[in-house]
Amino acid sequence: MEIWDAYDDQRKLIPGVALVRGEPIPKGMNHLVIHAWYINPQGRLLIQQRAFDRPLAPGLWFCTGGSALQGEDTRTACIRETEEELGFTPDMGRALLPISMKGKEYFTDVYMIPADIPVSALRLQKSEVADARWATVSEVNRLLAEGQFWHVRYHEMLMLFLREQYGL
Repeated sequence: MEIWDAYDDQRKLIPGVALVRGEPIPKGMNHLVIHAWYINPQGRLLIQQRAFDRPLAPGLWFCTGGSALQGEDTRTACIRETEEELGFTPDMGRALLPISMKGKEYFTDVYMIPADIPVSALRLQKSEVADARWATVSEVNRLLAEGQFWHVRYHEMLMLFLREQYGL
């Protein structure tokens, strides 16, 4: 059972209140979510294919992501999710947080993190991740257009950030 901290609509922690994954989230409460986009020196993004039996977006390609557990901030959740799903520890000292946004019952922090790890060195958590690879921005956009990539509301903002920050 996964337990999350509860936050109000202004992202203030609600002391003493816990949310449970899979249970309805009361109105006016939210939890924290992370999306970690890894970028290598060649300007490629590390994407992972979600396991085919996942309840949400099975088989679709996406970045590393997940919910912050009770007591975690999004930086800590980013480290844990990456270690669990891909088997390496990200360098959060080099992480950028270009996007932070409010969803229906959550706040998502979108991190851009430099990484240079070969796919062969990844240890995929098979219950969550079917495959992983480095992809160009064009490949990500093609997968998205073909319905093979999980679409997020911030996609255009991310593409603008990649263009401005990295020239991609």
